[in-house]
Amino acid sequence: MATMNKPGANDDNWYQPVTDNWTSIETKLIDKSTYAAKGDLLVATGPASPARLPAGSNGQVIYADSTQPPGVRWDDPMDMANFLLLKSFFKAQSLMPSTVIKEALYTWPAADFANLNGGSLSLSMSRVKVSPSTNPANFGWNLGATYSKVLVIVGGLRPMAYDAGIIIGNTVPTAPNLPDGYLLQNETPPTSEMAIYKANGGGSYTKLASDSTVYSAGIYSSPTCGLAAYVDGTAHRLCLWSRMGSETWMLIHDITDSTLSTFKYAGITIATESGSVMWLTCPLGIYAQ
Repeated sequence: MATMNKPGANDDNWYQPVTDNWTSIETKLIDKSTYAAKGDLLVATGPASPARLPAGSNGQVIYADSTQPPGVRWDDPMDMANFLLLKSFFKAQSLMPSTVIKEALYTWPAADFANLNGGSLSLSMSRVKVSPSTNPANFGWNLGATYSKVLVIVGGLRPMAYDAGIIIGNTVPTAPNLPDGYLLQNETPPTSEMAIYKANGGGSYTKLASDSTVYSAGIYSSPTCGLAAYVDGTAHRLCLWSRMGSETWMLIHDITDSTLSTFKYAGITIATESGSVMWLTCPLGIYAQ
């Protein structure tokens, strides 16, 4: 703070205290012109080193960040969707489409289509129970428009005795197999691989990529507690991730295929061992652009 001096009692020398006061004011008080715009804040870049921090964007909050000159930064809030779906991971890779189609963190959304091959589908709060009588079965959602980029994150999925995959296509599935689109799938024994397929219609698929090495370590024998799939019809890019614990997504495939350029539907396909039941839980995120 600025230090103010005053002459002592019966002291008629006012010159030096006044000079000292002006010097203190000039060097220690903040010039109001430092605040150049609405929302500006005053921060310190070091000891006795004030600086202007411009306001962030609407909805952003301040985070401590020692890598920044003022020691803080504006950024988007770490909301529960970001925490549960690890959206920041996809944002950091520039793979987060701008439109939220579904963001179901605690209650599973009703399906727009379900082709269960004689089985049953039960949605209750954060839980989905699928009991197919004949494999495969699928269910999912209408994106509401035509998009060139789609990201689907299924955060509560752990295949044990069944194959589980994400389907993304341009035609609504009306049968257990896809009429068009991509299937990005985790396959359990005896196949034991994570693969990407292109649907050719009529139950025919072309395998575009596969990787079984993720199963080579015992701790990854049932490797995923979630699946994430991304398609980009503009860049002809297909990506598949497996979630490893609560901290990160592990990229399994990043390939190119130019079969489809637009997408209208996204969902989940499953195939179980005879008599088995598949369980899914929230969170679910579907994003498009």
